[in-house]
Amino acid sequence: MTFGDWEDVQAALLLALGLLAEGSFLILGEPTADPLPKRSLFGRRAKPAATRYVQVLRIEDLYTAECVGATSLGGTWEMSQASIDRLLSLGWRSPEESTREFDSVVPNFDMYVALTAAPTLAELLVETLRHLGAKPGDLTLQTSQ
Repeated sequence: MTFGDWEDVQAALLLALGLLAEGSFLILGEPTADPLPKRSLFGRRAKPAATRYVQVLRIEDLYTAECVGATSLGGTWEMSQASIDRLLSLGWRSPEESTREFDSVVPNFDMYVALTAAPTLAELLVETLRHLGAKPGDLTLQTSQ
């Protein structure tokens, strides 16, 4: 599916969220780059290129959502402090907050949202990707179903 604009993205995302079964997930983001060679010149494993993405897992009556983490916080996407602050203002929790609350190290921003708030979540996920500079035509939507 190719998206023409952000309204197309939001509509497809809202539909996918509504169809998401218990224990299933979706990923909306830029496709990963072509596979890199397994080993570089000096025998080190090459790292895949970073991409902008959001992902959602449905657990019972909740969506647990994640956004690519900032490299300064252990994630894979280079972000300024202003971008991090903007994500926090949108309602994302920092990896540090999640680690304190759940005692597990996660490099991504996250949040938990009730199923009934799917329209708000879809809007927030779109705003997040827009803020990070993603383009609608570059995004793909994948589900585990």
